[in-house]
Amino acid sequence: MSWAPPAFCLGVPSLLEEAGNSVNIVAVSVGDDIDLNAKRGVVHTAFRHVINCIVDGRLVSIVTPAIGSGPNNIVVDSADLTFLTGREECACHLTVIDFSNAGVFDSRPVLDEHDSSEFLTNLHFLEQIVIREASPLSCAFMLDERRAGFFSTPFEIGVRDHLRRSYAGFLNGSIEEVDLLKGAGFGLTPQGDDLISGTLIAIYAYGLMKQLPTEGLRHDIYNRARTSNEISNSFLLYASLGRVYEKFKDLLDALAHNRTRIHDAASRFLDIGETSGADVSTGFTISMKQFYKGGLPWLLKE
Repeated sequence: MSWAPPAFCLGVPSLLEEAGNSVNIVAVSVGDDIDLNAKRGVVHTAFRHVINCIVDGRLVSIVTPAIGSGPNNIVVDSADLTFLTGREECACHLTVIDFSNAGVFDSRPVLDEHDSSEFLTNLHFLEQIVIREASPLSCAFMLDERRAGFFSTPFEIGVRDHLRRSYAGFLNGSIEEVDLLKGAGFGLTPQGDDLISGTLIAIYAYGLMKQLPTEGLRHDIYNRARTSNEISNSFLLYASLGRVYEKFKDLLDALAHNRTRIHDAASRFLDIGETSGADVSTGFTISMKQFYKGGLPWLLKE
């Protein structure tokens, strides 16, 4: 069955067509996984800095420079997108965006065989930044137990303990724990999903550095992690493919090549969402340290 707009959209120009009548929408960056031949979509969610659209069954995000580039992001030359909000489920046409001078963002991190001691030293530095600066109800309590006290109500404590148990089981080599971890926790992208995303990126990075094939493992984890949350699914998909968003790519580059930039890159990444940046960072840090200590647990159990 083809999509039909809801009644309140019928006879109304699409979201971007209407905006394009009065605003010149210029793209400055286009993700390397965006098909510019697919022009028609439906608005999924709309915020000040992000307009998420479903285009040919996949999430495409129109974002401001404050969000940055990504594999499925179109960065436009605008500091605020509130003029496009309030039209969820209406059609959007990408044809009104001017792509003529837009650069293509390369979402693949630059990682290779790397000195383990140097990388682990840099990872420890990132861990300390997350512990100090992460949002109180983030998963950073997994890095420092003293932060567990930020969870005070019975509900918060229940969420905290569930995340702790299911993530520990997952990192112990049980892919089945993904079924309990996905969709768990707070946020537009639930914390369990962010932990899985951080782990998928760590698996990809560790595989590159150690020249290990991890495609099958990442694919299996992603298939288990999918839910009805289209935004989480998109982040999980790209993490499973080893594709990252600009702020995390900058952080990975700093970890691998330039320690002096780690704090600034980490601080920008921690600003993503209420807890998302911290949760992805926590999953990446914990799993990467474990991989360097004992290898990939899921492969060891095979």
